[in-house]
Amino acid sequence: MNNLQSEGQGERSVFTGDVMLDAILCFRDLAKQRATVLSRLELPSRRYIIATIHRAENTDDSRQLRRLLDTLNEIASQELPVVFPIHPRTSRLIKDHLSDWQPHQRLRLIEPVGYLDMIALVDNAAVALTDSGGLQKEAFFLGCPCVTLREETEWEETLAHGANRLAGSDPVRIQRALYEVRQRFSNGKADFSVAIRTSFGDGNAAEKICQALMKIPGGEKNKNSRAHGTSMKLSQLVNE
Repeated sequence: MNNLQSEGQGERSVFTGDVMLDAILCFRDLAKQRATVLSRLELPSRRYIIATIHRAENTDDSRQLRRLLDTLNEIASQELPVVFPIHPRTSRLIKDHLSDWQPHQRLRLIEPVGYLDMIALVDNAAVALTDSGGLQKEAFFLGCPCVTLREETEWEETLAHGANRLAGSDPVRIQRALYEVRQRFSNGKADFSVAIRTSFGDGNAAEKICQALMKIPGGEKNKNSRAHGTSMKLSQLVNE
């Protein structure tokens, strides 16, 4: 909003929040009902770390990838077990270029999981280690502290509120960031609700977007029928 204001678009701009938050709040409850990954893997809540690595900057250089994998091994051996849903691309690169690498017994490589299972994994993890853009924000929404394996993030709000630390691919920085996060959030769970509302809204972004669109000249036409149709589709989607 500040950027839009500085570009002279402030009066035309509406802060609605983030539809990704809408989705997390909607499907979090569904994940609690339907996700089976925690029971399948026998994972106690807050007693494991969730990790993902897939970006080209971390995987295309086999030396850098090995360094990250070795760091995960070290963390798994010294901290909590690490659950690592391995991206097909990352898996292929390990097979092709790092065939001699072996995971520590507490570094659990698993196949990629679906959306509900991933929500459950992040929602119950003590910390997230990731180079994913979306997962940083999902962790923030779910109250899971995060260490980002990159030099920058799209979501500077997560840094400003202490929910996320940038560590790049350097083992020392990753270990330090993990230690700091574990010290600050010793029980593995955080309440970022105030920060979320400030930066990403209250979970009703889709409704606010519809309301803003209806205020555009001509938007009132067929307002009730369109709004009813949209809510029915969303309701059917969730129920299915």
